[in-house]
Amino acid sequence: MPLQADLTQGLVAWYPFDGNASDMSGNGLHGIIKNTPEFVTEGGKSFVKLQGYGNDSSTGDHILLPYSSFSGMSEITISGWVYFISSSDSRGHAAAILSLGDHAPGILGVWGFEDGSSGFASSSSATKLSIRGLRNEWVHFVITADQLTSSGYLNGSSLGTSSPLSNYSGGNAAIGRDWWSNGSGTSSRLNGSIDEIRIYNRVLSDDEIFTLYNQREVNIGPFDLNFTEELTIAENQPVGTIV
Repeated sequence: MPLQADLTQGLVAWYPFDGNASDMSGNGLHGIIKNTPEFVTEGGKSFVKLQGYGNDSSTGDHILLPYSSFSGMSEITISGWVYFISSSDSRGHAAAILSLGDHAPGILGVWGFEDGSSGFASSSSATKLSIRGLRNEWVHFVITADQLTSSGYLNGSSLGTSSPLSNYSGGNAAIGRDWWSNGSGTSSRLNGSIDEIRIYNRVLSDDEIFTLYNQREVNIGPFDLNFTEELTIAENQPVGTIV
């Protein structure tokens, strides 16, 4: 669906996952496909399925993003949809949904947990939205942050505000993967699906966030997201290297 005019302002990257990991904002910030994500179309809606692997490894499905294009922002909005099934981690640790940077020295992102209550928090080294206990359903998430404050949202409703945008750094960015210890540790644990990732270089208003939520919410159906079903690939081919 075409973006409304007011939602193109400040749009740095847009990943609708219509058969590939292309950036459809016009800025050419295409994702790089790692391992075997499945691009599917069900109920008239396209998205990407990811299957995690193990505790601490890079062998689960994920999509690398061009970190340098998102670093150094003084304000940012990250928006997207996730259908979180589980984390592949045998210890019950979280699965990265989207991350920019490194847990040490600094990170910005969204994580899925199998249990608990969702929340949002920010500090000088981490701005994190934690989606907890919301499994097997589509959930819309948003982080907004600038040099004064930051906020988290789920399904168009605020989770509250916190400290300013973290000093995220470390040179890595991905959907379905995160890093720590200056890149020496990593995980790709996400079992689930992702859709409509948008990254802006400005803070979206509450009304704009609610509009993004409503754009896709009306199209959500009871999709069968098991990993053995046949997938349908759109006509255009994946952008990037498949590894």
